[in-house]
This record gives sequence, structure tokens and C-alpha cells, in this order.
Amino acid sequence: MSNSEAFALIIQAQDAFGARLGLPDTDGLSLTNISRENWSIPASTLIQVPKESDEFQRVAADFDGGASSIVRIDRIENAVWLMQYLNQKQIVDARLGYDDTEKLLFHGCPYAAAEQILQQAFDHSRIGRNGTYFGHGFYFSTSRQVSDRYAVPNPSTGEKRILMCRVLVGRSCEGNSTMRICPSNYDSTTGASNTYVVYSNRHVLPEYLITYK
Repeated sequence: MSNSEAFALIIQAQDAFGARLGLPDTDGLSLTNISRENWSIPASTLIQVPKESDEFQRVAADFDGGASSIVRIDRIENAVWLMQYLNQKQIVDARLGYDDTEKLLFHGCPYAAAEQILQQAFDHSRIGRNGTYFGHGFYFSTSRQVSDRYAVPNPSTGEKRILMCRVLVGRSCEGNSTMRICPSNYDSTTGASNTYVVYSNRHVLPEYLITYK
């Protein structure tokens, strides 16, 4: 991808998500290679969202009845990951002929694992630790309560973390435990009304890290 193409995607992202990002400069950054996906990312930047802001209230309202439990909300910014996601979305939108291809979903995980995801992206080697009922991929839910089951707390503080992500679900099909990649002409698998599985970091854009009790 050229610099001009990258800049165009950044501008598109600003319009779509209200992100305050500039053209990414990877000089001097420690880049993490994404195993099996042939791309590299720098660590994400976390920006704490002020509790009195409209942004905080909007995200809290999306937290599915759990607003009172929120300790803090951090906005996640990663220009390289953003470009990968937007590029993939363009491909999916063009193939399907419409742009309503993403959902705002939750991902619950152990407290320390949330930070690892933001430093190194979703780890293929961790797939299957909580089951592969709908496929060997990364699991997301429309329900904060479902994701909470997998949000293992910090043993010293009792705090939990959930990632709020844009997920490129595209065209979904019913998944099963034998699926290690998404079937041809599909972008995600599912098996329950509130669960989606994707198989690549390119289909995920983490937007907020929510810490709560």
C-alpha cells in the first residue's frame, strides 16, 4: 500500500469513526509480526476517555446494562491495524455489494490477555482455550454478559476487561468445531444469535478497552 493510499484510508477512518489519527510512521517502532497473517503492527496506543465526556457516556450506554460497573474506558488507536481493517472491509463490501458488513461486538478475556492483544493482536496460538464449538477462530458476542463469562479478573484488584470491537462479519454461516478457516464466500461463522467467529485480525478493529468490576 502506498503512502497516498494509506493517507486516504486514514481520512476515511476519521470520517467513519471520528478517530484523531495521522499518517502512521513506523520508523523506529518495534513491530510485531502477526503469525500466519503476513503483516506486522506496532503496539496500540491507549487514550483514557474522560468520564464527563459524551464519548464516555456513549460507550457506557453500549455496555449493555453494565455502565455503573465501569472503572475506566480507554480509546484504542492503532493506525496500521486500522488500515488493514479498512482495506479488508473494502474487499468484503465490494464482493457482497453492500457496506453493512460490520457489527460492534464484545470480546472478554483474562485481564492480562487484553493488553497482550493490544500489543501483539489476537494470537492464533490461543485459539481453542475456551472451546471451538463454532470454529477455530476469534470469538465475539453482541452480549456484554456473555463476554463477561470469559473476562477473568485481576486477582489483586478484582477488575475485569472487555474489548469493544468493530468486527467485519460480512456474510455469516453456521459454524462447527471442524472449521479452521472460514468457508469460501463467507466472512464469519456463527451458531448462536449472539456469537460470531472470525479467523483473521484483519476482520477486527478494537475500539475501546473497558475496565470494570
